[in-house]
Amino acid sequence: MNYDATSENAIAIEAINQELEAAMAAGSASRLTAIYTKDGQLLPPNSPIIQGYDNIHAYWESVFAMGIGGADLETIELTELGDIAIEIGEFVMKTTQGSLADIGKYLIVWKKEQGQWKYHRDIWTSSQDAS
Repeated sequence: MNYDATSENAIAIEAINQELEAAMAAGSASRLTAIYTKDGQLLPPNSPIIQGYDNIHAYWESVFAMGIGGADLETIELTELGDIAIEIGEFVMKTTQGSLADIGKYLIVWKKEQGQWKYHRDIWTSSQDAS
């Protein structure tokens, strides 16, 4: 861990990451969409940039339709820059049956929107061999 996990911002950001994990387990694209800024962007692997609530919602619906049903996030580094924060971490993605779907790393640019931390830019890549 390369950050102060006890800072007010780190605690707030961890709570939102826990909401992402809970929303994934619940299969709720609406709850996932709510954690993004109004002009948030997803930058998933093998995809163009996805922007806007409707498009982000549709993306997460498609993820659930593929049988994904869980994610565990682990923050490795968090850099706080006023109303912006940058998080680097690792993830484990699971199927609805609980088996491993993917492991990888992520980078989230956080932004305060109306006093609340939200995902502003969300990019992740697999750490598994492509073959």
